[in-house]
Order: sequence, then C-alpha cells, then structure tokens
Amino acid sequence: HALLAPFPCLLLLWLAWSTAAAIVLQFVLGKLEVADVHIFLGVLIAMLATALTSWTYRHPAPAG
Repeated sequence: HALLAPFPCLLLLWLAWSTAAAIVLQFVLGKLEVADVHIFLGVLIAMLATALTSWTYRHPAPAG
C-alpha cells in the first residue's frame, strides 16, 4: 500500500484485478473440491472486495 500510495489509480486497478483473479481461482478450487483452500480464498475475497469498496467510496474516480 505504501509503495502504491503515490499512484492511487494503480492501487485501485490492483485491487480490482486481484479480486477478479481470486474469484476465478476460487471457482476452480471449488470444482476440484479443494475445500480448505477454497474456504480460505473465500475469506480473502471478502477482504479484497471490502477494500475495493472502501477505496472507491472514499476516493473519486480517476479522470480519463
């Protein structure tokens, strides 16, 4: 977070892509029936989605 602080747009994109990638990975793990990692990733997705929602609520959308 401290490294990306001067670049808020990069942080927003990182949060969005990380959330999307984690959702895809969780789906695959569910299909493979890997329950423990699937559940852990679900908690991680909830945290990433909360961070993304919080960030977009507190900061204006990037211009351009």
